[in-house]
Amino acid sequence: MRYCGSPFPLSAAETGYDHGVTLLDLDEGFAPRHIPLTRPVPIHRLPSTGVASLAEVASALSNLELSPDTPREAQPFVYLSLTADRPVTQIAAEAEALIEALPVRLAGLSIARPGDVTTPEIPPPSLSDTSPEDLFLMAFHQSHGVEPDTAHLAAFRDALSEI
Repeated sequence: MRYCGSPFPLSAAETGYDHGVTLLDLDEGFAPRHIPLTRPVPIHRLPSTGVASLAEVASALSNLELSPDTPREAQPFVYLSLTADRPVTQIAAEAEALIEALPVRLAGLSIARPGDVTTPEIPPPSLSDTSPEDLFLMAFHQSHGVEPDTAHLAAFRDALSEI
């Protein structure tokens, strides 16, 4: 007996696996035979490797030639791996809105900030050497991977003026 794993990909890393079961025929000695399991719906990882911008993934989704009449249970699953070129929460909301408008089911969404892998941890400056706005700028960049735009700065300055 052997554990064959899930008959269906449970993560984006498994989309290329040949899922199936192994049959051992002991009547003829030891004859293992792999029986592949067909997937009931397609599964896509976009992009196929690495990360891409939401615009690139949207283009790849349009290339899938999806039929808007596809019943929910027959709609393909998609795993999206995006890069953050603006605040992560904004990208997530836009990705979810994109998926809602298409006949696909979101199986997973990851958003990588550009410095996630290579940026070393820098100790924060002492409070006596910085201003509240400097702390806001550092926290925003750390949380979203990009600099705040003018609307974010205006909202921060407005909130600071209330204190």
